[in-house]
Amino acid sequence: MGGKLPLAVAPERGTHAHEQVTKIVWHIGAMLGFDVTNRHDKDMHDSWSIGAMGVLKNVLDENG
Repeated sequence: MGGKLPLAVAPERGTHAHEQVTKIVWHIGAMLGFDVTNRHDKDMHDSWSIGAMGVLKNVLDENG
């Protein structure tokens, strides 16, 4: 595996990944009524959660 641990994540990437997971959980919770919506509709939270999933995928892909 090229000398890299498969699950090793650089600290800044780990922080960024954690931030995206937190966003995903919050937006999905807001869509389902478990969290505050800040007066945004479900479609906005859906869109934001999908965006955060895309960012998370990119962060994880950078780790090989």
